[in-house]
Order: sequence, then structure tokens, then C-alpha cells
Amino acid sequence: MPSIPKAFNFLSEGLIGTTVKKSLKNPGKALPLWALGGMFGKELIVDPIVEAITDDPYKRMVQDSRARNAERKHLLGARMQYEDLERRMAKASMRLAALDPHLYNEVMAGRSLPKDAVVFGGQPRTDLMEELAASMAGGSFEEPMSAQDELMSELGVQ
Repeated sequence: MPSIPKAFNFLSEGLIGTTVKKSLKNPGKALPLWALGGMFGKELIVDPIVEAITDDPYKRMVQDSRARNAERKHLLGARMQYEDLERRMAKASMRLAALDPHLYNEVMAGRSLPKDAVVFGGQPRTDLMEELAASMAGGSFEEPMSAQDELMSELGVQ
């Protein structure tokens, strides 16, 4: 049975290409091979041990839970904004239908109509109505505030 130094020399010569004794005599030749072996050993042996010691699984679980919670809040906020926009669009289209039925019928027909015309058949242009309602809900058609209105709102008087 070979002794431990002989076995170590055999392994190091097989893995690195030189023995410890030969590398000490000619370090310039064996240094890159030792560095490569050290890097290999670091990745396979040292890094997993350090990670196992320093890594806290409970901390990772808490971080994952917080990330999921933040994502859930973001999605909920986006859904609420979308539903609010839909509600304002529906309100704007109903308001247009109540205040100016002729304009509402023209938009739904997709063309200009004579006064008090009635549309029979055809596909209603809901895409145009949705676009108009979205613009109305976004505030595109609001009148700008006058100087007096701005002053009154700054003073807190409504």
C-alpha cells in the first residue's frame, strides 16, 4: 500500500501535471497549473461551504415573500387604475349620450348624420366611442381654469 505522500504526489501529478517537489524546484512552470487547480477547488469545495455557512434560508424565504407581496400590490394597483379608467369611460359615454344624443349617434355611426336622423342596421362603431370616451376620461376636453377659478381654489373657496 503506497504511503500518503506517494499517493498525494500521484494525485497531484495526475490532476495538476506535476508533483509538489517538482513544482518547488521549477515554480514558473507549475504556477499556472496550481492556480487553475486552486480555482477549481475553490468553486467546488470552498464556495459551497461558505455559502452554506453564510446563507440563511429563512432570510431568503422572507425576501421572496416580500418580493411576491410587492408584485401583488403592483398588480392590484394596476388593476384598480384600469377599472377606474373603465368606470370613467362609461360615465363619459353615458354623459355624452345624455347631453348630446346627436353627437353620440354620429360617433356610433362613424359618419356625420343629418339632424334628428335615425340609424338603422350596420355595426355600431364602438371603437370610435371607446377612443372618444378614453379621451374624455383622460381630461382632454376639459376647459382650462380661469384666473378667478385658480385664485378661488388656491384660497380654498369652492
